[in-house]
Amino acid sequence: MSNAKRDDFAAALRAEIVGVLVRESGAPETHAIRMASMIMQAVSHRWQGTKAYVRAPDRYDRETVLRDLATMSPEEVCRRHGISRWTVQRLRQRDAS
Repeated sequence: MSNAKRDDFAAALRAEIVGVLVRESGAPETHAIRMASMIMQAVSHRWQGTKAYVRAPDRYDRETVLRDLATMSPEEVCRRHGISRWTVQRLRQRDAS
C-alpha cells in the first residue's frame, strides 16, 4: 500500500472513530477529535507495522435464516437472503452443535 493510500485510510479511520464517539457517547466533536487522535496514536504505537484486518459484518441475520430454514427449502433461503449454500450448511451445523 502506498503512503498516500495509507494516509487516506488513516484519515478515514480517524473520521469514522470521531463519528462513532459523537453518535454513541454524545461527546462534542472537538473532544471526539482529540480522543480519536489519541486512539490512533496508541494503536499505531502498539501495532506498528502490522496490517489490520477488519471483518465485514454479516450480510444476513443468523436467526432469521435459521427460522426460514424451518419452512423453506435451502435454495429459497439462499435466494431470499443472498447467501450461498455453503453458508446455509455452515449455519445448520453450528445450530446443531
